[in-house]
Amino acid sequence: MDLSLFFIGFAVAGTIFVAYNFYRAWREFDRTANELSAELDEFVDKLDKQQLIILEVEAVMDQFLCYNGLTKEFVCMGRNMDEVQERFRLRYPNKEAAIVKEDPVAQQLKATA
Repeated sequence: MDLSLFFIGFAVAGTIFVAYNFYRAWREFDRTANELSAELDEFVDKLDKQQLIILEVEAVMDQFLCYNGLTKEFVCMGRNMDEVQERFRLRYPNKEAAIVKEDPVAQQLKATA
């Protein structure tokens, strides 16, 4: 009889442990989902207010050429991320940029950040 109570207690404790870990995982997922939702809302709000320019980056020779992803207008260029950021801020002092499309060679730009 004592052995069967031990196994029942062990099974109940195991179930409680699994349920608690499931609850913690769900809370973490919910927190992360809320954070992502807030970031997405902020991103969309900046786009809507035209405070954010989405850049497409193309590598040509030793320069990174940045274009507005929506209008395809040339925005700025530079040899590295610092130059691109500096020139972007000179042209658009009150705006932010997000690089969303780049050719494979232009991925080097992020590596220089």
